[in-house]
Amino acid sequence: MAFSKAHLYRWQIRRLAMFLRALCHPARLEILLQLALEGEKTVEEIAKNHPLSLSTLSKHLASLRVVRLLTHKDKWPYLLYKIDLKMIRKMRLYINEFFDALEKAIEQGPR
Repeated sequence: MAFSKAHLYRWQIRRLAMFLRALCHPARLEILLQLALEGEKTVEEIAKNHPLSLSTLSKHLASLRVVRLLTHKDKWPYLLYKIDLKMIRKMRLYINEFFDALEKAIEQGPR
């Protein structure tokens, strides 16, 4: 059995990888855009615009919740999901920092 060696990398890179992993499926990107445009929604309301089962959609929502891009509140018998704008802004900052560092390294050339 193989073990992940992700913990051997800098925490900034691991943090960025977590965000990018959460964004790596088209359904998750569509969910984020839908919630940004329409505000908070239940899984059932979100599902109306997706060709996925409720269970599959719930797994995608869970992936977005793990990195805190979404928040939820319990409104019995439903959970209402909405975007956490503060985390969206943090993620954008981390992504921009990475690409700025990448561009700077390329401009400076090999060491």
